[in-house]
Amino acid sequence: MSTAVRLDNVEHAALRLRRDHGARFGEAVNQVAVFASEFEDVQREYPILFARLPDGQIQPVAILGFDREENLFLDGNSWDAAYVPALFRRGPFQVGFSNGEAVVNVDLSHPRIATEGEEGDPVFKPHGGDAPALNSALAALRTLSAGAAAAETLSSLFSDLGLVEEVKLEVRLSEHSTIDFDGYLAVTAEKIAALDGEALARLNAAGLLDVAVFAASSLGTMQRLIARKQRKLAAAA
Repeated sequence: MSTAVRLDNVEHAALRLRRDHGARFGEAVNQVAVFASEFEDVQREYPILFARLPDGQIQPVAILGFDREENLFLDGNSWDAAYVPALFRRGPFQVGFSNGEAVVNVDLSHPRIATEGEEGDPVFKPHGGDAPALNSALAALRTLSAGAAAAETLSSLFSDLGLVEEVKLEVRLSEHSTIDFDGYLAVTAEKIAALDGEALARLNAAGLLDVAVFAASSLGTMQRLIARKQRKLAAAA
């Protein structure tokens, strides 16, 4: 149950955040929603695919693993990648509104909140001001806000221009083991190359041309993800 309250540097002066990673933080998943505002960073580490939602919208997701509850980037209590998606980095913080003004709320029941006496990263500096842990979370919230603002345009424009197409991937893990990884959509370099000048201009005007290129280039990380899976299987054998 969420116990979100407005973040206050006096009331929450002693608040600390657990700094590790793992299933208890909801990170043991094989995909996470990502947003256009972070595609440039995401595409260096993770394949970006798209899921078709019940309302017809498309939701970009970063692929983290192939099996249910499998995050191949979790290495013990650490995250083995240079970039952690914004939904995980925001931790217990949320954007709320008070009298029409945007404020930062904190969910005090969130598992990343350290208990009294437990080690963790401070949210505030000893004499006031935001500590690095809070600055990182606030940066994630800004990324999410910017991405949410562009989400509807991305979904409609990518669909209207035929940029996304269904992909069926047979992931070969070994000579005798494969995984059928389908039900997703993808933006490919071929789809972008086939766009005419008017379509490219529409994408560019919406600030989404580079986003489409990032989505297409991210597919090159799939082989690295497969290699992670193969190493995991080899270690378990």
